[in-house]
Amino acid sequence: MHDRLSMDPAYRRLKTGRRSVFRPHLSCWLAADHLVVVEVVGYSERYSRFDLRDIQALVLQPSRMRATAAWIGTIGLVPALALLVAILASVTVAGMESLVVVAFLAFPPIAALAWAAWAGPLCSIRISTAVQVARLPALHNLPLARAFAREVLDAALAREASPADPATPAVSPSPSPS
Repeated sequence: MHDRLSMDPAYRRLKTGRRSVFRPHLSCWLAADHLVVVEVVGYSERYSRFDLRDIQALVLQPSRMRATAAWIGTIGLVPALALLVAILASVTVAGMESLVVVAFLAFPPIAALAWAAWAGPLCSIRISTAVQVARLPALHNLPLARAFAREVLDAALAREASPADPATPAVSPSPSPS
C-alpha cells in the first residue's frame, strides 16, 4: 500500500527526514481531508489515518537529549585537551607518540560535538485528536517537525475554510413525527 500512496496524485508526501538503522522509518502522506502516517519497522508497516477535521493539536516538545550528549562530549574532551597541552609543553621525539594517543582519545568527544552541532535540536511530536494521542517517534528533528506541523495545520485550516461537501449534510435531518 505504501507504493500505492506514492502513485496516487491525491496524496502529497511530507518530508520527515533521513532513514536510520536505529529507529523506525516514518512516511507521512497528506490528502485533501486526511493525513496517513506509515511507520515501517523491519518488515512490518503500521498505518494511522487522521482526519484533518479531527486533529485538535500538534504538540512539539523540544528535547534536551542532544544538548546533554554535547555536554558529555565536552566533559570527555577537557581531560584529553589538558593532556594535549601537557604533552605539547614538553615536546620531545618521544612525546610525539603520546600526541597520537591524545589525538586518538580526543577524537570521539570532538566527533560527538560536531554531530550534535550539525544535526540540530531534537523534539517529540504528538498528534492529538478527540479519541487518541499518537506520538510520531521517527520525526524528532525540531526544524523538520516544525515544517511538518506547519503543512498539516495549513491543510487543516484550508479544509476548515472550504465549503462543506454536498454529499454530507451540514445539519442532520430531523426525525419524522410518528
